[in-house]
Formats: sequence, C-alpha cells, structure tokens
Amino acid sequence: MQPAIKMALRTARQSSDFLKDQFARLDPANQKADSLLKTLDAIDDTLLERSIEQLKRAYPDHFMAPAGEVDAGDAERSWHVFPLLGRQNFSRGLPEFVTALLQKRNNRAENLVLSNPMTGEEYAFSRGYGAVLNSRRIRVRKANHLDQTLLCCNLANQAREGEDGELRLDMAGALMRSGASLRYSGCPALDMARVAAGNLDGAVLSPLEPAEQVMGTLISQESGALSGDARGNPLTSKSRELVIANNAVFREILKALKPYHARLG
Repeated sequence: MQPAIKMALRTARQSSDFLKDQFARLDPANQKADSLLKTLDAIDDTLLERSIEQLKRAYPDHFMAPAGEVDAGDAERSWHVFPLLGRQNFSRGLPEFVTALLQKRNNRAENLVLSNPMTGEEYAFSRGYGAVLNSRRIRVRKANHLDQTLLCCNLANQAREGEDGELRLDMAGALMRSGASLRYSGCPALDMARVAAGNLDGAVLSPLEPAEQVMGTLISQESGALSGDARGNPLTSKSRELVIANNAVFREILKALKPYHARLG
C-alpha cells in the first residue's frame, strides 16, 4: 500500500468516526431545512479543517486545495478533501454517503480514498497499483450484455433540470429497453466505486461535476474498466456525461445511446 494511501485512510477513518456520530444525532423528520443546511455546512467545515491539519503534519510541502476545489493549478503535489459527498442522503438519514481524499501530482490524480462510515466500505485507488476494498483487490464485473446488467444511472433523476430533461429521459429509456436495470444511490462517487468492486456493472451519469470526472477516470483505470463520455470520447473537463463499464458493456451502452448523439450537441 502506498504511503499516501495509508495517510489518506487514516485521515478518512477519523472523518468517518465524526460523520457517524453526527449522523446518529440528526433528526431529519423534525429539523427545519435552514437549520439542517447550517448543520451540514458546519460538518463540512470541521472535517475539512481537521483533515487538512492532519495532512499538513505529514506533508508540509504539499498544496492543500480549498474546499471543493479539484484543480491543483501548478502545484507539484496537492491534496483535495471532500468531507461529505452525498449530502442529501446524509440529511435524510440515508446511509449512502462517503468522505473522500484525493492526492494529485502535477494536477493528475494519483491516489483516492473513499470511506462510507455506515457500511464500513473503504475504497482505495492508486495509479499503477490498482484498486482495493477493505484491503481486498477489486476489479469490474465480467458482464457481457446489457440485459445482464445493473447500472447506476441518474439520467431520470436529473431530467427535471434544464433543457435536456426530455433527452435524459429518452437516454435512460434506451438503456432500459436494451435490458439494463437502473438504480442510483444519490452519491455518484460511491456508485462509481461500487462499479469498480463489481457490485454494479456500469455507470451512466450526467451532468458531471469536475471532481466526479477526476475520480471516475482514476477509479475506472485502476479497476480495469473503460471510461468516457456518451460518445466514447475520453473524459475532459468539458465532458457532460460519464460512462464507466467493462469493455463489452461499455460498447453496448454507447450503442444504446448512439441515436441521441445529435441531440447531445
């Protein structure tokens, strides 16, 4: 295990303990929305401060990125802390959320740790060294056809947003007509990690946050999956969709989505 991964795991475990304690104290049914938002922001701030403090002690020369920032600029080595991914799930008392730490070298993702405090899932992805879940090596599942698959897909969930709503519904429908079963946890980072572990067969996500694109690329590379946009192009900062799956399923997803290329713009 790489030293950076060991350090990230140590930090993530401390954050996980804090999140588990805060999760137990929540009262989502009775807490007002504005009060809940303040609680979530306070949790984010506390975890960010504690994580950066611990990382600085181990790596005083590394750049510590601001909250939510995935771009390292010209820093040779950097750390990016995401205290709570899946905020809505956390706020509703649902156990589908993670704390994440990302290390980059020359603005390229090198090491990533995701920890779910409620399920005990600890994922680690290290460039050139593969992917592990709770110290066990993981690889993507060997499905061959869409009618054998369970995909994480948020297209229908996002259909209410923006002018692309109808297009996203049509794309989700095309996947289902091809035989795929669709689910979405509400935490894209956790869903992508579960693809890497073989619990899910692929991911089709849109729109894409910059951190999700960076994490998805590393997760797919180190678990033996392919990744790209809905046309199969490599992921970039301008990508609007993310597709992750093994070779065969990746091709079938792209085939199912091909009729919608012209509408993707």
